[in-house]
Amino acid sequence: MTISEVSMKHITQFLFSCYRNVRVQDWRAYVGIAFLGFIQNLNGSLSSLVNVFLKFMITIILYLAFTFSINNCFDVGCDIHNNEKLKKNSVADGSISFKVGLIFSLSIAFIGLASVYLCFKIDQVILYSLLVFLGGAYSAPPIRFKSIPLIDLLSHGLFFGILLYFYGASITGRLNTQSTFLGISIFLYSIILEMRNHLKDFKADVTSGTKTTVCWLGYVKAEKILEMLLIIHCLFLIVISAYIDYIHATVVLGIIIAIILSRLLQLDFSHFLKLIDFGTCIAYIVLSINTSQIF
Repeated sequence: MTISEVSMKHITQFLFSCYRNVRVQDWRAYVGIAFLGFIQNLNGSLSSLVNVFLKFMITIILYLAFTFSINNCFDVGCDIHNNEKLKKNSVADGSISFKVGLIFSLSIAFIGLASVYLCFKIDQVILYSLLVFLGGAYSAPPIRFKSIPLIDLLSHGLFFGILLYFYGASITGRLNTQSTFLGISIFLYSIILEMRNHLKDFKADVTSGTKTTVCWLGYVKAEKILEMLLIIHCLFLIVISAYIDYIHATVVLGIIIAIILSRLLQLDFSHFLKLIDFGTCIAYIVLSINTSQIF
């Protein structure tokens, strides 16, 4: 093998390790949240919307890449105790060093901020800057919101929930009552997603000494609170749909009834959570379509 071939192999491995570190497979829910905000007030020509959407998606990709990458940098102590997480963390498995991972993460954040500054207005720059700050502060010391019970959930509800949704909505128009209600619902749903993640990572977090809300409450109590939050989430979706009109209320109510019936029929809890995700996704799409207009 020639020197150039060896160098190319190392470069390819390095790029793959950096790609693996941003955990693209974990982005789905958060891309969806940002997209829901974006479609709230669509109007204008198709060509102009495509142009704005591409710029918007570039900034979202950079934001999510930064947030997950910097999380990997500071979650090494947790992820080495979790085989599933270890496969997604290039810093924890030694593929790249902490220093390289940190420089890579901060570089992505800088490019994202520069892109928003060049492509959008001051409102979006402020929102995006807040997202980057909270996304970084969640993982990085000395703040590290992830290790502060309750604050870990609230911060996640902001930077991976309502603020991400508002960022998308601010690009295509102004917030209205409907989008504000949806934003609050997304804030709650993001908290639910975080509690589920921490329940899944409970043993690794306890072993590493990371004091999440779930560790602070205890597994059994946290699981009961999660079930209560799921009920509140479903009820709030019904309230929002009823506020819009009876057609939306009928569709969303049908989705919620199906979810409740599955629980009464004692569907496995992991499958029940997947059904919740699917039902929530459909409900949010139904509730968002109301204000979307493309000319």
